Amino acid sequence: MSWLDKLRLLAEVGPLLGHLQLAFAESDPHKQALAIIDAAQWAAGRTETTIDDEALGHVEAIMRTPEGQRFFSFIVAKLGVAANG
Repeated sequence: MSWLDKLRLLAEVGPLLGHLQLAFAESDPHKQALAIIDAAQWAAGRTETTIDDEALGHVEAIMRTPEGQRFFSFIVAKLGVAANG
């Protein structure tokens, strides 16, 4: 791959890298998950299918509700317990 092709590729995925950088900079797991969903929505928007856009829209809508946030916190807590022994 030529350096010009590499620059084009970087320009294409640059916004995704920016989204992911924001996600990894976030310390709150729920906000981090929302930022990752945002990055996934950006990537899904570049495909020709709509099911991924719709599915991620539903996931984001659920995550933004109080019930979704409580469920997410429950899952994170359970995964933390499982990871720690």
